[in-house]
Amino acid sequence: MHAILFVSLAAALISPSVSVVPAGPPPVLETSVQFDGGCVHYPLSIPFWDCIFNAWTTDPSLVFFRWDFDGDGRWDSGYPGDDGWTTDLTPRYASDRDGILRVCVQAWDGLTVREVDGRIEPVGPTACRTYVLSRELTSSPLSWDRDSTGRVTLMLDITPEFAPPTRRPHSARLYAIPGGYEGIPVKVWSVFRGPGGEPIVATFLADCPALSAYLGPGRHVVVLWVEWGGPVVEGAGEVTIA
Repeated sequence: MHAILFVSLAAALISPSVSVVPAGPPPVLETSVQFDGGCVHYPLSIPFWDCIFNAWTTDPSLVFFRWDFDGDGRWDSGYPGDDGWTTDLTPRYASDRDGILRVCVQAWDGLTVREVDGRIEPVGPTACRTYVLSRELTSSPLSWDRDSTGRVTLMLDITPEFAPPTRRPHSARLYAIPGGYEGIPVKVWSVFRGPGGEPIVATFLADCPALSAYLGPGRHVVVLWVEWGGPVVEGAGEVTIA
């Protein structure tokens, strides 16, 4: 266990100045923790998504963080014996599968604790976000000339386990990987949910000249970033411009 974390945990257990909240439901805290970030898949031949997240808080006393990257209720960050706690605000995680990724972060001041079933539990704000990952992004046409006009149709197959909170996505942008952070906006066109266990098929339209100018000639790995009323849907695929 890291020395700084050991000292903080020890203070929480023996210091007379420790802040202990009563047992029962966790209190509503005045401060919060937030995070953003996402995943990329590059190159497509590798078997995992490379995910990077960034947490922040307006409370300077919240100096420890722990992360659950796969929604299983177990903390995945930190070192053995640290109960997941770390000072890392920008952790990295590799997801080896498509589908739903539920990511949560908890922040802690190192002092505030509560007793739960005879155990001392840290108390601090928590934030969660859902990412839906798919490597089934295709374009029609599959390739085009840099001088082509008209529109490019992007189709993304999404796991049927995803329950969209709204009928249609709010917005979508396409990013070159590797590339900058600006991306290019694409239009949400349609969403189709097939019967039974069929995937959700979301269709988007991109302006062909704008997409050609953004990507340039060649074969490109791209990621489609879709804001869907809270959850983020990400689709990875390839496009070719002659």
